[in-house]
Amino acid sequence: RYLYVQGKISEEEYRKYLARARIPAEWHDLFVELANLERMRKSREEEAKERSLTYTQYAQAFRRGIIGAEEFKAKLLDLGFSEESADILVAVEEDRKYQRLEEALLDALDDLYRYGILDDTTYVQMLREAGASDYEVSLRKKIADLRRLRRRRRLTTSQILRALKGGIVDVGTAVEYLRALGYGDFEISVLLQLYAAEMFGVSAG
Repeated sequence: RYLYVQGKISEEEYRKYLARARIPAEWHDLFVELANLERMRKSREEEAKERSLTYTQYAQAFRRGIIGAEEFKAKLLDLGFSEESADILVAVEEDRKYQRLEEALLDALDDLYRYGILDDTTYVQMLREAGASDYEVSLRKKIADLRRLRRRRRLTTSQILRALKGGIVDVGTAVEYLRALGYGDFEISVLLQLYAAEMFGVSAG
């Protein structure tokens, strides 16, 4: 049966096999019919698989600009798609093609904002111009802001004290930075006393 379904032996040879296997003669037609149905099913599966693979290749060629919309539609008609189905598939792939470009544009805007090249207003405006909804704009901005925060490196304690010493920041700003690093008020007062002792020769005791 397997050999017959695979097309490796003829129907006559299959019937001879059935006889040798002592299958009752009145059942031979039924066995052949069942095997033919199996052959038909496998043939259709192979055709569908080949059609799917061919469609994928044509769709990729269309999305990459290798073939145009008319040629893509003609290929679909050759594959057996109806006129209506071909038009729908062309529209779907057209949308996919531009969707990828839109996503690339939105990602590029995210990067420019994250690295400080675009300010908040320009970033939001360009996202809307690119077709992003208000909800998507809000989500993208939150994500980009979080990534910007993650990229920022905090100043070390010694850098903060050196900035205070150099007059780059005042005492109030230095205290806020130290609190952001997790220092409590007692630790901050100790650090400032040490700073004062170093700068002005004031006793830290």
